[in-house]
Amino acid sequence: MSAIRHWNNHIRQQNKDDGCKHPLGNGEMLVYEEGPEIVHIFGPPYTSPSMIGVTIEDEREIICESKREPKTAIWHHTFFTRQDMLGEMWDYVLPDSNIFVRDIDSHGETKLQIGLGYHTQAYFMPKYKTIGSRDAALFKTYKSTRFGDGYSSDREICMLVVAEGAAKLEYLDNGFAINISKGTGRILIGSHYEYGETVKAINNALSTSKDELTSHTRDYWYTYKNKGRDFESLIPASHPLRGKILETIDSVAVLIKAQQSTCGGVMAGHHYPMAYVRDMTGVLRGLLALGHKDEAKAILEFWFHKWQVYGDILNAEGMGNYGSRLFSGNDEAEIPAYIIFSCFFYYKKTGDAELIKRMLPMLEFAFEIQLSHLAGGMIEFSGDETYIAGNTFPRFCMYQGSAEATLLFIETGQMLVDYGKETGNEKLIAYEKIIGETRNLYKHNFVENGLFYANNPKREELAGKPDFRYFVCDAHLNIDGKYVFTWCEKNEWGFYVCPDCKDRVMEPFADAKKRFLLSSVAMVPMHMGSEMFTNDEIRRFIEPVVEKFMATGYVPSHVEGTRSLGYDYGFLLFNLTKLGHPAAKDVLNKMMSILDPTLAWVEYYDGDTPWNCRSRPWESGLNIEAIISYLCNTPA
Repeated sequence: MSAIRHWNNHIRQQNKDDGCKHPLGNGEMLVYEEGPEIVHIFGPPYTSPSMIGVTIEDEREIICESKREPKTAIWHHTFFTRQDMLGEMWDYVLPDSNIFVRDIDSHGETKLQIGLGYHTQAYFMPKYKTIGSRDAALFKTYKSTRFGDGYSSDREICMLVVAEGAAKLEYLDNGFAINISKGTGRILIGSHYEYGETVKAINNALSTSKDELTSHTRDYWYTYKNKGRDFESLIPASHPLRGKILETIDSVAVLIKAQQSTCGGVMAGHHYPMAYVRDMTGVLRGLLALGHKDEAKAILEFWFHKWQVYGDILNAEGMGNYGSRLFSGNDEAEIPAYIIFSCFFYYKKTGDAELIKRMLPMLEFAFEIQLSHLAGGMIEFSGDETYIAGNTFPRFCMYQGSAEATLLFIETGQMLVDYGKETGNEKLIAYEKIIGETRNLYKHNFVENGLFYANNPKREELAGKPDFRYFVCDAHLNIDGKYVFTWCEKNEWGFYVCPDCKDRVMEPFADAKKRFLLSSVAMVPMHMGSEMFTNDEIRRFIEPVVEKFMATGYVPSHVEGTRSLGYDYGFLLFNLTKLGHPAAKDVLNKMMSILDPTLAWVEYYDGDTPWNCRSRPWESGLNIEAIISYLCNTPA
């Protein structure tokens, strides 16, 4: 639960910092820190522009140890030079007020620099009367501010920064700084939907002692944690990883809760201020394994509300923001099936029949919207599905048959059929015909010579590619390395280009007919609970994955590569546990070894090196579910 970092410009340039980040949030305001530095502040709401960041600016080399207080999202930072201790800071977000608090006990001088987000307007407010004649900095973004992948803020957001005691706010020509001198002090950063509420909340916090604020925050987190399962008795005292597993369970429960908005959506991570369907499917499973049913149900309520508002659900939806939706190309493939799967997974774990009954119209929509994508018994890939986004499967092949999307279509369709038989719903029972036909073709489409392939080019031959789509321009991505989301037209080589790139030339894709073996896909049937294959068949599918792992210590998603998806180890542990495979223990040890210092899993690993987004709810949720499954099903 702790991380050691070094700060100064020389060390930064050498990239010696490990880059791990941690969240502090209350459902409305979400702060991501890298040690004591603030990387982003979102909200309210969670889907909003990140307005400011806070960095350490000092000529000296500063060493900081950052620790999370167990069962909470309260972080304690201790600062040193090589010779002296500089002081301590305690960071937290108040549970019922959108105020980030940093309490300071300083033994010397330090400077913090406030950096502005894109489109952030800044104002110095000296001796601001409504907060006790204190100096303050006001930051604003206006309605319709664009951020992320073309998202739009649907309201003006105001953020107020106040410093007192040993912390003094300084106005600079290029921004703001907070100078910290010897003594005790406090920094408050507040942001509410109405500016007057921000001022009111700041004043309430200023008039409340540190002990009262931390106690109030601690009680909130203890209440949440105490609703979860008790894992102390699950792990034998003799287990060599007992302590670290218990700490990791605690860490994952907190990092998910901190990133779940009050509307139920869960942030995909510091790079992605949106609630993604596929991500939240894994988060829901993790929450149920941890014993947090209310938070799991909130995810389903989030989807149901979006469906009621829009009549559909896209790959990612805004949280508390109706100006932000992510169109990702092929949102009608794969993504809707995850919604059906999650609802029935929750139903199976909780017996909440009322929820299924109430949400059934959404589930019917989610099944039927996929029907027009069925060709030759196959559903194609979702455009933002991880194998494509993580460069383990080529974007050019998106319209080929997807083994995972098709299996999801079959299994979730069968869930609806079975529910129809339980309740006498003839409409649902009628789905059985198309489900049966697709099931009968499945092994023919994706299994050949005992190998389970992730794709089948024949679907594209049957259905073709659409002439137009709203998604990433291939030319901007392949030539410029930029993600430009816009309407694109298919050119003569099968690439999709925007009007700016209509005359740009790209080399034809060489592997358009290649069949891909992806470790991640081979492990999906068992993880999904599918009975499509026998245990012996699944053993054959995943044996190359196990062999690769035993030889190298890695589980690359593409067996010819080195990149692992962050949940691949959890998938493998889950499969091996169900199969009673002796390598499960080795996979557990590996999973625990690649945790970052905050005890979280990340989006991708290149070998053992974390890559891209940190502190991920999805990967962490799926991996912790796999560990809990292992502990519950493996003899001590």
